[in-house]
Amino acid sequence: MNLYNSFLAKLNKQSAAKLILGCLLLEIASSFIFSNLFPNGGSIGFKFDSLAEEIVAVVLIAPVLETFFIQYLIITETLKYSKDNTLLALFISSSIFGLSHYYSIPYVVNTFFAGLTFGTLFLSQTPNFKRGFIYVLITHASYNIFALIMNNI
Repeated sequence: MNLYNSFLAKLNKQSAAKLILGCLLLEIASSFIFSNLFPNGGSIGFKFDSLAEEIVAVVLIAPVLETFFIQYLIITETLKYSKDNTLLALFISSSIFGLSHYYSIPYVVNTFFAGLTFGTLFLSQTPNFKRGFIYVLITHASYNIFALIMNNI
C-alpha cells in the first residue's frame, strides 16, 4: 500500500461532517490564495440573465454533472483499467476538472487543485462510490454557494 492509499484509508475513518467541512475549508483557502496571487486571473465564467438562473446552474446543475462525469465516471473507469492506480485516477480526473474550467490559466491551475481535493474525497470512500459521490456533490455545491455569495456582494 502506497502513502496516498494509506492517507485515503485514514480519511475513510473520518465522519462525513469532518470530511466535507475540511474539504470545503481547503477549497476556500485555496481560492483565497489564488485570487491574491493572481488578482486579474480569476474566473470570468458564464454570464447569466438572473441570479436565479445562476443559482440553478452553479449550485445545482454544475456540481451534479461535474461530480458524475469527472469524479465518478473518470475515477471509477480509470481504476478499472489501471489495476486500481489511485494516483493515476486522481491525476486524470483533476486534470479534466481543471481544463473544464478554462477561463484563464490561473483558474485552470486553481481548479486542478480543487479537482485534487474532490478526487481525494471521492477516493477516500472506496469502495462505496455512492457515498463518495454524495460527499463530493455536497462539498462542491457548498463551495459554489460560497463563491456565488462572494461574487455577488
